Amino acid sequence: MKPSSSVRTEPLPPDFIEACTKAWGAEAEPRLLALNQPAVSSIRLHPQKRFSHSTLEKVPWHPEGRYLVQRPVFTLDPAFHAGAYYVQEASSMVLWEVINQLPKPKFAIDLAAAPGGKSTLLLDWMQEKGWLLANEPIPNRALALQDNLKKWGYSNSMQSRVYPEQLAIAIPESADLLLLDAPCSGEGMFRKDAFARQQWSFHLRTQCAKTQTSILPDAVKLIKPGGHLIYSTCTFNEHENLGHADLLFSLGMRPVQLNLSEDFGFKQLPNSMGWIAYPGEVKGEGFYVAVWKKEGTWVEEEMEVAPKSANSCPFSAYLPEHVQWNCMEWNSAWYAIRQPLPSFWSRIPGLQFLGICLGKSEKGRSIPDAHLAFISGCSAPRLSLDEVQVLPYLKGLAPVFKPQSEPWILAEFNGLGLGWLKTAGNRFNNAYPQPWRIRMDIPAKLSNPWL
Repeated sequence: MKPSSSVRTEPLPPDFIEACTKAWGAEAEPRLLALNQPAVSSIRLHPQKRFSHSTLEKVPWHPEGRYLVQRPVFTLDPAFHAGAYYVQEASSMVLWEVINQLPKPKFAIDLAAAPGGKSTLLLDWMQEKGWLLANEPIPNRALALQDNLKKWGYSNSMQSRVYPEQLAIAIPESADLLLLDAPCSGEGMFRKDAFARQQWSFHLRTQCAKTQTSILPDAVKLIKPGGHLIYSTCTFNEHENLGHADLLFSLGMRPVQLNLSEDFGFKQLPNSMGWIAYPGEVKGEGFYVAVWKKEGTWVEEEMEVAPKSANSCPFSAYLPEHVQWNCMEWNSAWYAIRQPLPSFWSRIPGLQFLGICLGKSEKGRSIPDAHLAFISGCSAPRLSLDEVQVLPYLKGLAPVFKPQSEPWILAEFNGLGLGWLKTAGNRFNNAYPQPWRIRMDIPAKLSNPWL
């Protein structure tokens, strides 16, 4: 286990130093010095799952944010696999302070959502009311996003896998709230990511600014009149941040004044153009965020009830009883919906899933989806694994237990759902998803990863 205390060995790009010196003036020297200091590791706890470490320092701007003394091997922590926390950079958690100054949406979009840190934060805030569409067009990133959404275990998320212009054509003026965490040059990640330093150039800055300029008109088209855009990056330069102000004004957007505590250390930009975090001034990495509101007033439209399926759902008995569910067959799988869907849901292109993916019926067999294992109150038969059994299970091995009569058993650790076991005669087959399985060797003796 390597503590996150080593200073970066890759030098800052000389052109970057020169540009920052000109832009920052007297503040350049301490900021550049801070960029060569160790990165800060942090996590965000799931508010509904039992995982508490009272000894961890709290992130001031998020109630569930925690700083780590050192970065553990998350792969060897079952709570990580159970979705009890998300490994998220601390500065970006300030999104929590931002959204709490905005009205709750009936339909929100995270337009470039992978790997899912900001989507899961939005879902915490929405408290399973309204819908969040998490979109990611890049296939491998979309898979990571889907895994994280499922492990977070909420019932009001959808996922699409298309480019912004495709969404803008299909469902224009649909979002009360749209988050665009834009592709950027990554200057704020220089302490964490050696590749970010290596690839940096003025050309990259320019290309990223052009990409952002191409995305923003489609992002605005997706927002209802009177709706809000949250624009964020993990970079410092104005070309990729407030440099888009003229474009947004021309698209009918107006900046929104945000209020953040001075104690946080974020720097407010003039004319309500957002806030920016600099390492050394904020306990976190570089981050920029601004909020814009679209001119006009939106007339509320009716939501529609998800169509019920004619067939009986084989997984309905596993759903929490205190919630009224609507089970539907869609896209060759079963889904559970607990609230009305937007009337345009069937027009969303590249839709991957919606609500809770329960599982599928295949060749006369009912196979539960991993998503069902992570929802709060899943009433499936459970098998508790101890500290010796849990990592082998996550590696794909089958624990040895007295067989049970139920065909599917939910494996859990400390009350946290992990995945499924299939009863097969006098043994179990491990149904933990192949892509999620631990590939590293498990040490013979494990120390507490949080000490």
